[in-house]
Amino acid sequence: MSGPDLSPRAALGLGWWRLFAVELPIVAGTVGYWLVAPEAFLRDAFGLAAQPASALFVWQYAASVASMVLWLYGRLLFARTLNLAAFWLYQEALLVGDVGVVAVMTAGLLRGLLPTGTAAAALGMALLWGTIRGVWLWQHRSARHTGSSAT
Repeated sequence: MSGPDLSPRAALGLGWWRLFAVELPIVAGTVGYWLVAPEAFLRDAFGLAAQPASALFVWQYAASVASMVLWLYGRLLFARTLNLAAFWLYQEALLVGDVGVVAVMTAGLLRGLLPTGTAAAALGMALLWGTIRGVWLWQHRSARHTGSSAT
């Protein structure tokens, strides 16, 4: 499993590829929820009442997540070839985001600022995917520089 000229399934290994591909429908569903029910998202996730520009704020966020996670991730996972060094950096960036979500949700829950159910779900997902990413990054740490896998 190495080299920048392999298909994503070959470069990542079929098991890892399938696991990462599971994120795409999760993100698509989340972005869809934000687009269809932005006020409900703000109320349920943060306990915020809708304001005149609430939907615009959430739609802007949805567009960013859709482009950087859904679109780019999909392009990487379904490309003809995958450069593992680039994929490693992308997973590293997503891990930074997971750590940020864990920190924000934990602080919000500890301070009693967030509705428990939605915040706990966000915290759980960030912990799960952050752990998955951390394991993959550790196992493939040589890909960071060479584009080849450590396994």
